[in-house]
Amino acid sequence: MILKNNKQKGNYGEMKMDIFFERMGCKRISYDRVESLDDKIKQGIDGVYEYKNPPPKYIIGEAKYDTSQLRTLPNGTKQMSDEWIFNQGRLEKAVGRKMADEIYTEWLKNSNNISKQVVHVYPGGKVFPRVLK
Repeated sequence: MILKNNKQKGNYGEMKMDIFFERMGCKRISYDRVESLDDKIKQGIDGVYEYKNPPPKYIIGEAKYDTSQLRTLPNGTKQMSDEWIFNQGRLEKAVGRKMADEIYTEWLKNSNNISKQVVHVYPGGKVFPRVLK
């Protein structure tokens, strides 16, 4: 498959990440699912999933295509850090207030029940998840 631009590469990565986690037995609970290569680019968390066989109970995923890396914002906040997820309203935007509160409460009670993962998707479709600490 030939991906024409960064938008298509990012969308492809997100779609492959969804398939990967769903095959693991996860249910996507975040909004704004990417449905095509040409969908509008969305800012924020790429995917939040509930795992039917915890732990972890929830997975927060960020898809990266090929050699793309997590970014550091101009204010110094690193993408996928606890601050980036919980203190910037990103989680609430991704799953709604009620679910965000539930995930945050779970994180406070037992942070091991929340897995943050960056999922690298390479040309050809191979998927490699990496758990972040």
